[in-house]
Parts: sequence; C-alpha cells; structure tokens
Amino acid sequence: MIYDITPVNNYTGNNSTTTFEFNFYIENEEQLKVTLYDSQNIQHLLQNEVDYSINELKNKNGSYITFPLSASNYGVLSENEKISLELTLPISQETQYNNSSLLNLEALEYSFDYLTRLIQILSRKQELSIKVSEFSDKTPEDLYNELNSAASTIKDIETDVNKKYNELTTIYKNIKEDNDKFNQIDINTSSIATIKDNLADKLDKNIANISSTGKEELTNLVMPDYSAGISITSAVSQATQFIAPTNGIIYFGSHMNSRTFLNGILANNYQIGDSSGGLNKTYFLNKNDTFYVEGGDYETPTAMNNIFYPLRGVQND
Repeated sequence: MIYDITPVNNYTGNNSTTTFEFNFYIENEEQLKVTLYDSQNIQHLLQNEVDYSINELKNKNGSYITFPLSASNYGVLSENEKISLELTLPISQETQYNNSSLLNLEALEYSFDYLTRLIQILSRKQELSIKVSEFSDKTPEDLYNELNSAASTIKDIETDVNKKYNELTTIYKNIKEDNDKFNQIDINTSSIATIKDNLADKLDKNIANISSTGKEELTNLVMPDYSAGISITSAVSQATQFIAPTNGIIYFGSHMNSRTFLNGILANNYQIGDSSGGLNKTYFLNKNDTFYVEGGDYETPTAMNNIFYPLRGVQND
C-alpha cells in the first residue's frame, strides 16, 4: 500500500545540517534524484556515492541521505542554498500476469503500488506546471513567454527605479547638508532689508547727498577753536617743549627783544622755521607733536605771543 504523500522533500541549508530525510519508498539509488540549488538558484544534479550517500533502500517509510561527502566539490548547505530529494521512476509496467488458477497477490500489489507512485510523480509535476483555463486562447508556452517578457520588463523598471532612488538619495543628502544655509535665507533677507533702511539717510561715499548745513558743519570741524587757545610761554628749549594735546595750529608771534635772534623753530625736533621766516606764522601740529624755539647767541628768546589753537572737530581720546 502507498499512502498519499508528496514524492519530493525540499530543504534550506543552515550552515550545519548534513543529513536530509525523504519519506517515500525507493527500490534502488536510480529512483532518487538529488538536486542542489546554489545561491544564484542554479541547479546542480548531485551524484550518489560522490556527493551524497543513501542510508537505506526499500524502506516503505523512506530514509535519509548524507550530504556532502568528502569527495564532493560542494560544501555544507548554507543559508542561501537549497537541496531537493525527488522520487523518479521510469514510466513503464514490467510485471507480467499469466493465466493461472492461482493469482499472485503480492505481484499485483506491487504493480498497483508502482502505478500509484508514478501518478504521484506526475501529480507533483502537474502542480509545478503553468496552467491555462479550458477556454484560453493561449498555450502554456505562450503564457510562459508573456510572463518571461513581463519579468524582463519589471527587471528594467527595477533598475531604473534603483537609479532614480540613488539620485534622490544624493539630492536629499545635499539638501540636508545645506539645510542651515537654506534656513538663513529669510534671516539674511530680513537683515539686508533692515540695513537698507538704515542706510537710506546715510552719507554717500562721494558725499553727493550732503546738505548745505552738513557742508558748513564739516567745514567748521576743521577750523581752529579760537575760544580754546593755549598760551605757550615756556617752550623756549627742548627741556621746556610744548606737547600738543590735540590736532591744532600754533600761531607764532613776537618772540625776542632787539638783540636776540633764533636758531630755529622745531616740531618733533625737526626745524620748520627760523628768525628770517618764522615770525608771525602758523604751524600745524598733530596730537602729541612737540614744539619749541631755539635761541641765538645773545639772549634767551621769549614766547609771550605764541598760542596753540585746537581744531573744533578733533578727538581728544
């Protein structure tokens, strides 16, 4: 008797298992077909006593194989590999029944069992086949070709989608990296508008927009402040020199009696005038410049009428 079983056992590897069971009856090694599906799903037909060994034959409950053997070119079944153990029989009926008063029931049973196993094999093959309805205008081959063409198209679409995905990933990465810069746009725009408003009434670089009042005020800033004059009474030698507290001018007036003449008028120890050209003159001094007069051969000069006037717009810090 043959029970209703599927004449194939399939397994997925786990990097360790080396024994694989089958639960159908086989009489000899030719009735077992063992196929390895590698990681690329390519099929490899394995050989008995080279790649695997069968533990037991003619057991109605089946048996198991050991794979791989040391002689095999294949290794232990990995997680992305599969192995299939399949019953295979020649499609034939070799039992002959002769006219006899005695019926050999064992031979009859074997014959029926053999036919049943063939039907099981064919049923399994039919389950794995492409089917069309009774009224379909396409053959299984036509349907297979359409599916194969659709699969090829889908593969092309998948490639294009992956390409677009990579492009979008790159764009997203660039946007994320420049996010802070994008966030600054509104802030910078607002700041620029504020600066523009603040500059609206500011002086142009070429002072073209200055008013008459402004021009007058600027002119006044560089004029001497005659109300703040400083009398220079002792700057008659280097030891008693005058140090300008701000930018300004010195008015150099009468400085000597009838018998005295000057060797020189000095600013920062550099002669800027003498007795012939230094009388009743004005000299410009920068802040912290030094000034004094140097006497001649007869008497020490006086500096009674020498006055320093600071400019109106100077900074005294």
